[in-house]
Amino acid sequence: IPKVPGAPGEKKLLEGDVVGMMFNGVILDSHKQTWAYDMCNGHSDENHQYHYHIPQSCYLESLGVAFADSPNWWINDAGDQVRKFDEMAAQFPATGPASPVIGMALDGHPIYGLYDDKGDLQRSKAFGGSLDECNGKMDSQNNYGYYLSVDPPFSPACLKGSTIGTFEYSTYNKACPKEGIKNTIQFPSDGEVEVEADDPSSAPISIHLSAVASLVAYASAFFF
Repeated sequence: IPKVPGAPGEKKLLEGDVVGMMFNGVILDSHKQTWAYDMCNGHSDENHQYHYHIPQSCYLESLGVAFADSPNWWINDAGDQVRKFDEMAAQFPATGPASPVIGMALDGHPIYGLYDDKGDLQRSKAFGGSLDECNGKMDSQNNYGYYLSVDPPFSPACLKGSTIGTFEYSTYNKACPKEGIKNTIQFPSDGEVEVEADDPSSAPISIHLSAVASLVAYASAFFF
């Protein structure tokens, strides 16, 4: 992942599904929805990697981001169908505290939660919001970043950085221990921090990162 992403340029379509990585170690994907999510609004893919697509209840709430009353915000009131897209925003507070940076995109630009630095709920371009086609925009300090939105595509479907980083994974047969997995994450400016987690979604969150856990896959992002 580039340390200095530079000014946003022309959109670049994703070569794979991975948009970036959250600071709790869970990857953010952007592909066709399957609409089958757990209580933290995540699920595993065919590579057994736990990941997010839509706004994540457990992670965002642990960071103090205002959220819907229920993690089932994407299900209609009858509980038998996906809620109509134009009704999803009404499940969230219209304003809330400014979202912290919750992850990093593969082009080096930050990923924010549901509220911009003015405290406004973020709507996608297709639903009349201020975000661009990649779910990004400039903040009041003229810094570019991506946002989660409460309507499709929910997470960035393209990136605007000049250089796109890479994501790699490998699988192995070792089962995850009940006590969790200890991981070391290297941040370019913050040094190394060791953390432990029992669950990838409910782990305690610090200001900058939380514990990292993987079901049966090990994922790594590289800074260059």
